[in-house]
Amino acid sequence: MKIRPGSHVGLAAVYQNGKVAKIQNEALRKLKYPVYQQKLNRNSICIVCNYVFRDKTRGWADNIKAICHPFHEECLDIFPSDKKLHLLSESDFIDKIWVPCKWGSNDDKRYDFTCFTIGTEQGIKCKGYHILPLIAKVANELGLRGQIIDYYPTTASGGGVPKNTEPGSLAHDLRKSMKRLRRNKIDIVKGIKSQKALSKVMKRSRFILFPNTRDASPRMIPEVLVRGTPIMVNKHIYGGWKYVNDVNGLFFDGPLNRKQMEDNKGFYHNEIKSVMQKMLSISFGPKRILKDYYSKYGFWKSAKRLAAVINDIEGKDLYRYVFYTDFIPLLEQWRKFEK
Repeated sequence: MKIRPGSHVGLAAVYQNGKVAKIQNEALRKLKYPVYQQKLNRNSICIVCNYVFRDKTRGWADNIKAICHPFHEECLDIFPSDKKLHLLSESDFIDKIWVPCKWGSNDDKRYDFTCFTIGTEQGIKCKGYHILPLIAKVANELGLRGQIIDYYPTTASGGGVPKNTEPGSLAHDLRKSMKRLRRNKIDIVKGIKSQKALSKVMKRSRFILFPNTRDASPRMIPEVLVRGTPIMVNKHIYGGWKYVNDVNGLFFDGPLNRKQMEDNKGFYHNEIKSVMQKMLSISFGPKRILKDYYSKYGFWKSAKRLAAVINDIEGKDLYRYVFYTDFIPLLEQWRKFEK
């Protein structure tokens, strides 16, 4: 199943007495002006699902009572003081009960690492595409076999990128990055067709590398963890940093843009090389990764936390679990979980 895209979603709940029903509260997902927010029902919330919440302000309507976000503490001054803030993300709900996770053996490692990104201007802006040539170069030096998964099947080869681009523009940085990436030997896969294929890629990699920068808690990070695969994550990522710990992976200091990388190429080269070597020297156990993840996240833990947010807004202990209405089909399993 998938979460349907959209600017806001409806919520449903398991009441304290076990009844399952839709509730009046709604959740804003994308940054919208107050005139749009006012269309939501009273006592609604925001669940931040886009990096632009950190980069822009558009005001807030009174019927948004709480904001669930993925950001560091020092970034929270972007939100108004009258809104209750909670470190809770849509990606926290990733769980094996709705994301297919089984494929083959954990011992069947075809790649030392895999990197997920998109070969577009958005990839330069948010997904760390500008770092890929340096990652590929370091991998070649270390004799590692890596692969890059380009979400969009028509862009990995550079097709559609303007030839004449102004220096400093996203299009220019994309063209330069693609050109340099082709100089280094690394497998590039254009697109992933299914969750089964995605699971296969993750199971066959010793670790997954995320160069992402302006990204608000990408679901791909916990999707890796529920497959028991370790992660190497850019420490400057907007959201998703909270999943990384000594049980499942390491941070690396990655450049926020191509100019920063070019100005400090030696530093970033050594940093990526050092952390990649550490990733391969540590025995990350799949069972430990799964146990750690589900101790804090997953569908039921996150639905319980979201229920606490809504109960606080309502001033009553009404709900045991709260979740998107898309997840109602999963509720046949909740009694089994509670046992």
